[in-house]
Amino acid sequence: MLNTITEAKIFSCMQSKVLAQKIADAYGTQLGNVITSTYSDGEFQPSY
Repeated sequence: MLNTITEAKIFSCMQSKVLAQKIADAYGTQLGNVITSTYSDGEFQPSY
């Protein structure tokens, strides 16, 4: 069996950036880039 190491990729939406940053710091990685589109009715769509 091969040993493979995968890097954790951590993303965050608008309400959880502080928590996601703490988790990313604990993993020793940076937050992934997210672009969030917000619509007039309050809905949003994250693009990773």
